[in-house]
Amino acid sequence: MDGIAWAASAMRAAQQRLDIATDNLANAQTDGFTRLFARGRITENGVQLRAVPWRGYAALRPTQRPFDLALVGPGAFFVQTPTGARIASRDGAFERSTSGTLVDRRGNVLLGRHGVVHVAADAQIDVHGVVHENTAVIDTIAHTPHSRIRSGWLEASSVDSISEMIDVMSAQRTFEMAEKTAAAIDSTHQKAAQNVATLS
Repeated sequence: MDGIAWAASAMRAAQQRLDIATDNLANAQTDGFTRLFARGRITENGVQLRAVPWRGYAALRPTQRPFDLALVGPGAFFVQTPTGARIASRDGAFERSTSGTLVDRRGNVLLGRHGVVHVAADAQIDVHGVVHENTAVIDTIAHTPHSRIRSGWLEASSVDSISEMIDVMSAQRTFEMAEKTAAAIDSTHQKAAQNVATLS
């Protein structure tokens, strides 16, 4: 790769880093959001970067709402989107709909072992995700094994806004430096070509 190609790869990596940081910032108040961080490496094709999810867990906060659910440990809840897709999510901010389903802010419906979970207004959910109505067991919330569920709590976003703002500024500076480097190399090539043409 020549200098301009290397600078172009650095610009692409800086733009990716900027996109990751701004997306994290946009979700700084999204319950259960797992921030991504940029991991880069130098290859024969230039600078390559990929987004890697943070493996830790954010703090929990009490809400006193029985259908707010927080996962303690790894994994996720499983929800069904309005289009019918099944996805994993750590956002446990659910509300009971008029039909008795538990729905998050995006309209996704919480799943149990027997499909969509239906609960009564006074249902209780224990640490294992078992849904109780009086003495009856209704269903068990689908979630990753080896984790526990806390009813009446939510996991906050794992985004550190100050850190992400620093990343935004750093990515912008890196992009600008790579852009100036590419322009300088291009200018040098043009001058060299002109000199060759003059000498010939």
